[in-house]
Amino acid sequence: MTCIAAPFIPFNFWAFCPALLTSQVYPNRFISRVGKRRAHGCRRVHWPSLPITARCTPGKVQAVGICWGMLSRCFLILNAPISRGSPFSRPVTRFNSFGLIMLKVVRAQGQGIVSDLGRWGYQHEGVPIGGVLDTFSFSLANLALGNQANAACLELMGQFDFVCAKPCLVLFANRGAHALLNNKPVLCGQVLGLQEGDVLRTQPPGLGFWNVLCVQGGVDVPEMMGSRSTCLVAGFGGLQGRALQVGDELHFARKFTTSIRHGVRLAMPLARTEHSACLVLHVLPGPEFFELSENSQHLFTRQHFSLGTQSSRMGYRLEALESPLSLKHEVSLRSHAVHPGLVQLPPSGQPVVLLCEAQVTGGYPRIGSVLSCDLWKLSQLGGGESVSWVLVNEQQAQRLQARHELDRKRYQQAIEYNKATTHVD
Repeated sequence: MTCIAAPFIPFNFWAFCPALLTSQVYPNRFISRVGKRRAHGCRRVHWPSLPITARCTPGKVQAVGICWGMLSRCFLILNAPISRGSPFSRPVTRFNSFGLIMLKVVRAQGQGIVSDLGRWGYQHEGVPIGGVLDTFSFSLANLALGNQANAACLELMGQFDFVCAKPCLVLFANRGAHALLNNKPVLCGQVLGLQEGDVLRTQPPGLGFWNVLCVQGGVDVPEMMGSRSTCLVAGFGGLQGRALQVGDELHFARKFTTSIRHGVRLAMPLARTEHSACLVLHVLPGPEFFELSENSQHLFTRQHFSLGTQSSRMGYRLEALESPLSLKHEVSLRSHAVHPGLVQLPPSGQPVVLLCEAQVTGGYPRIGSVLSCDLWKLSQLGGGESVSWVLVNEQQAQRLQARHELDRKRYQQAIEYNKATTHVD
């Protein structure tokens, strides 16, 4: 190993250099972890009063540029040959996955958050699952863009304007999405190639409340508890635990493969037939379903329920169009675990369907549980629109789940067939 122009550094940097060269991670990753900033290729990474520039090539490791205080012109150059079996000899594209600024928020009228499939396995600690509401369309959009299955997206309610800073690919996953690219309408399920300076404007969707904007590579924000989703209640995850604001710069990761060809449009899933004015959901009877009065048991499946105004991502409150539900007698329950899809019955008699950001415990009677293959359909439910229930047993639920998986496989086959032939690094 050769050292050139090695100045006096007022901290024990010489003890640091061997660790840099012998670490089992890339130098870029090491610097990013210590400085808590990401580097792409050869970029300056700002430590506290210690800027460093680092580059790694397949044949050698080279760290250039170390400054401390007044020694802004001092440099250290370390060159070391790398064997083929060394971890540093991996392809450059492996650590070419650090975020680049792709979109800038120039208007934010509503609520926009970063979402993925949520935080699973932390409910015993009181952490809600969170994540995207329409998990079915979200997974298909990531597959179409060549992303990892859990690549983060943007969920946008209201009107947002983005300016493209670098060329990138995006796709609106939700059925009924309304958006304009340079004042021209775009369609959901179609890959859009944005160029520098393009303006992407989102408007309230035709179905539901949320536009789901998936980007190639995924939105690059720190991962917390296995997820990049924003938890607004606790104030963590996503972009510093808050909603999007004007001036935010969105970084995209570089971990993706081949996307579908431009001009190919996916027919994104539709929760109901175009001739049906009511959303049909299949439910399993809950532990307290038979505590309902006989009349309420019949009303549960025969009448329609409209989406109430007191609804949120924690749960949708449904209002009976004929008569509220009631119990045979007052039921006293201890607090118990709850999950997305559970149908609770508060004292008002108006059922509540828990969603992805629901609390982890509850005490209301559990009168039903929406099948997981139907839960995504609630994301296409708008204000004042109605829902009807269909009770099913375990065997029927398994058949419905198998049919849903078959639909997913058909989508996957169509996406693989229409993917571009050229590989995207």
